Amino acid sequence: MVFDLTKPWPLKDNSMGHVRANHVLEHLADPMTFFKEAWRVLVPNGYLLVTVPYGPSSGGFCDVTHLRYWIPGTFCFLQPGYGDSVFNPQHDGWKEFFSIETMLQRVDVRMRRLIKWPFRWIGLRILGSLWDAYNEISTGLRALKSKEEVEHFKKNRPGNAVPILRVMHRHEYENRPLEPGKQVELVHLDTYEFGFSAPGEKQGIGGNNGKG
Repeated sequence: MVFDLTKPWPLKDNSMGHVRANHVLEHLADPMTFFKEAWRVLVPNGYLLVTVPYGPSSGGFCDVTHLRYWIPGTFCFLQPGYGDSVFNPQHDGWKEFFSIETMLQRVDVRMRRLIKWPFRWIGLRILGSLWDAYNEISTGLRALKSKEEVEHFKKNRPGNAVPILRVMHRHEYENRPLEPGKQVELVHLDTYEFGFSAPGEKQGIGGNNGKG
């Protein structure tokens, strides 16, 4: 089917297990409708997987068709309790809640030497101050569709929390071409223990460490 993502989608409520948007969101004039419709058509705990160019980068700014720039914190308005976390009541009207489960922030290949040992410790701390240090973010958002899940989220996580994990494509990290037909692998540059367990569940989401 071909349809306008910024208008009601021709799909039934709770009919999709996951929705994937790969370099789409930055081109939409009305991202709010996109998120509302994605939430509507997803089953409870269904996943919305979004990849966009990192906002303050050449990839984010240089394309004239990009209408909005995204960084990890931009997605926080989708989470329960966001208005309270940032002391801004204008966000209190949002009801199509998602939980940010993963947020992969991809380091640009030109930063390769800066994040290799023995420079990684200092390199990772200055990446955020460098233009074009990151080129892409990919996030996994879980649809929270019950009052119990929303309340559970509010009790366990602040609305403006983002589980960022910085990554790099392994073939770029190792300065070699990607072999034809081979799946892209990631080098994880951070370690974290962060996640969300729905009521009655014991497990959460965690990150992997990796020195490459």
